[in-house]
Amino acid sequence: MLTGQFSVACTLVALMLFVPRSPFVEIGRTAPAEINAAPLELKHRLEAQRAAVQSAKPQTIIEASGKLVALALRQMGDWRMQQKAYAQAIELYRNSLLLEDSPETRAALAAGEERAKQGREAQPTNLDSVDPAAAPSTSVLKSAKLTPAELQRGKLQEKRLRQILSTSYNDWGAAEARQQKYLQALLHFHEAERWSASTPGLMRNIGLAAAKVGDNVEAARALKVVVKHDPKDKVSAAILAISLFATERYANAAQVFGTLGDAAMTDPDMAYAWAFSLAHTNQPKQARAILEKLTSRQLPPEMLVSIGEVYNNLGEYEQALACFRKAVQQDPSIKRAHDDAGSALIRLDRPAEAIPELQAELKLNPDEPDTQYRLAYALLQTSQEDQAIIVLRTLVAAHPNHARARYDLGKELLETGKTEEAIQNLEVAAKLAPERAYVHYQLQSAYRKAERTSDADRELQLYRQIKERDRGRTLPQTEAGDVPDVDR
Repeated sequence: MLTGQFSVACTLVALMLFVPRSPFVEIGRTAPAEINAAPLELKHRLEAQRAAVQSAKPQTIIEASGKLVALALRQMGDWRMQQKAYAQAIELYRNSLLLEDSPETRAALAAGEERAKQGREAQPTNLDSVDPAAAPSTSVLKSAKLTPAELQRGKLQEKRLRQILSTSYNDWGAAEARQQKYLQALLHFHEAERWSASTPGLMRNIGLAAAKVGDNVEAARALKVVVKHDPKDKVSAAILAISLFATERYANAAQVFGTLGDAAMTDPDMAYAWAFSLAHTNQPKQARAILEKLTSRQLPPEMLVSIGEVYNNLGEYEQALACFRKAVQQDPSIKRAHDDAGSALIRLDRPAEAIPELQAELKLNPDEPDTQYRLAYALLQTSQEDQAIIVLRTLVAAHPNHARARYDLGKELLETGKTEEAIQNLEVAAKLAPERAYVHYQLQSAYRKAERTSDADRELQLYRQIKERDRGRTLPQTEAGDVPDVDR
């Protein structure tokens, strides 16, 4: 996987300013006539919030937005009271009080709680489950018995208040993002979305903030909407692609990277993620083309190792080996490069060359079990059985659940006449990897040498059943860097 895979999204986000979206100036959602039609207190707070946004001072915007939201929540609560949606009204009043301790709001809350007790409609026992932004239920609205004129005025008021709440929360979050308080910003962007997801710039802000805090799932959700409506927004597309990559949705990531074209090649991490996504979605030709361009550049050793691993996945072992060796030339102490080189050499059927690479890796990372196993495998392939057994015994002592090591150790011990110790290891291997036919075959051979005929017959039957079941089936591919998983 990509080293520091979240860094790309974070770097791109850092290039962007979270510009507050004022409904009064930038998007014109609240016209002056509508402001004038609002109650006097709301009108004053709207004007104050608009002035704060124009000042571009984050703390001023936060304070003015908070005051405007507090009043808008209270007024939305008043409308819910008229609709007899008392549970929602109570939640709205409580949320308003969290922002501003107002005698009027406290009185309204008390009235709402009293009405809820007296009302015929059953009230929820857990108010935390109440969504104050949702429309009241049909049954609740019927009980309100509002006149058509009252309904019309209420709908217009709700529309205006939803707009105010969404844009104010959006401005609030944008100001916090300017202060690099991205988690708080994301929370306020989500509040804005609850009231109106159509506020211009909101979904983009959600995506950027989510990427900044490492929530790639949420970043992808929001930025899909942004890119769908504005395919020319390359920054959003780039962060969307990285977020999809980070959540292992490689097919989608490759598709979005493709829309970026040459722009995706400007950043090595992004280009790597594109190639990785292509390689993991059966598009080897396109992946190779990107990797060739990448390797023509001067790259840090960590990136060379990552690129080499993609080449390994593609079965391009010579190219992979070149990347690993170049990485070691730049930094002899880099981890994984020697191990990956050893793996590539094993797959190139050059186990003798793999041995010093794997030994070099173990000097840097002595407790890595898969490297130890690959070394043992290479030793076995070069007829150095005694040394391989030493490595395998060390490995299973530290990692008793390493199935392949247990199998190879049991097999070699059986060939050297240590039947009981072989059986012990092969029995563990059979428990750890019961679907591998060759494990059962070796175990039945060990049982026969120990004259345990019934056990041997049982294992032979298991072997035959698995072979018959797997006939015509494609077994799972081994992971990049694994030795070939074959009957040996």
